[in-house]
Amino acid sequence: MGCKTRSSRAAVSASIRSSPPPRSPGCSNSIPGARGRAAAGEIKAGTIDSWLLWNLTGGRVHATDHSNASRTQLFNLHTLDWDPELARIFDVPLAILPRIAPSDSGFGAVAPGLTALPAGTPVQVLLGDSHAALFAHGIHAPGRVKATIGTGSSLMAATEGRVRSSHGLSSTIAWSRARGGTQHAIEGNISVSGHAAAFATALLGLPDEQALTDLAAGVESSEGVVFVPALAGLGAPHWQTGARGTLSGMTLATRPAHVARATLEAIALQIGDVLDAIAADLGIDLPELSIDGGAARNPLLAQLLADLTGRAIARPEIAEASALGVARMAAEALGLAGTSTATAADRFEPQLAPDARDAIRNNWRERVADVVARANRP
Repeated sequence: MGCKTRSSRAAVSASIRSSPPPRSPGCSNSIPGARGRAAAGEIKAGTIDSWLLWNLTGGRVHATDHSNASRTQLFNLHTLDWDPELARIFDVPLAILPRIAPSDSGFGAVAPGLTALPAGTPVQVLLGDSHAALFAHGIHAPGRVKATIGTGSSLMAATEGRVRSSHGLSSTIAWSRARGGTQHAIEGNISVSGHAAAFATALLGLPDEQALTDLAAGVESSEGVVFVPALAGLGAPHWQTGARGTLSGMTLATRPAHVARATLEAIALQIGDVLDAIAADLGIDLPELSIDGGAARNPLLAQLLADLTGRAIARPEIAEASALGVARMAAEALGLAGTSTATAADRFEPQLAPDARDAIRNNWRERVADVVARANRP
């Protein structure tokens, strides 16, 4: 067993029931005797949530939920269990993986003396980050989409059953309820969103990202400057790991403000690409996008999202929708709350003329096509 395996978003960690043997330095080394110890039930591995649960319960519970399991590339979306064939392909012993249960089924209780939480506090819900945000927005059926905008971005929409994407998106389990069945979803992940703003802030020598926004607000357009932030490849809907970022369209009239605005436009345009892919896969119109996450607090970015997608943008008062969603599901499961959702406190309507929007988006698509073509060259 090597120290690193490929997975989608879920990190892999290990809990060893007895003291672990010495580990040789360097990521390429393995744990001596790990295969035998795994067969003996001495090694357990799973997602970050399963590791937290293991520690919170004092090593009593090794489990995860369907939403987190569905992100490991070891999960079967039809059987809702670990897939033996995928485990064989990735050479992962099934015996080391956590038990999978509905998201709100109750996973144990906090052990005494481990945290500031009182012993016996129930660990009621396990839920993936983006999935919890979807729940917070109250999206349970096709027709609405949410975008969690952070270092990267995740766009997710609820679906009726599993939808196999033909536009570069992923099928996932949004959540499962002990008494409410399984909610499927379709998702597109963008590698670099808020991180693009952090990158441009450093590149321009600005003190912080608020200064980047202030600079971008000082011009009405990027004047043809396009920043494709493929700083860690391109995620959905392109999936080009070898892609590299570009900054193009500059002239002698280009100023730092144009680059700053092009950076915020790039975040919005990437989200627009995934939003269009979701609409195409579902075959329905999507007139509104709900947003959350740290970058959603930026009003200029929210307005650019409306202008460049041609859709209304709804922003809740509480930006951290993921925390709200998992808390709400836990409260419901414990009979402590109703079905209230993250109410939109702000709404941004498109203000850009359609022909101006089309010009910006067409220019963007051409630059992205250039980046993809360059990534595919031998």
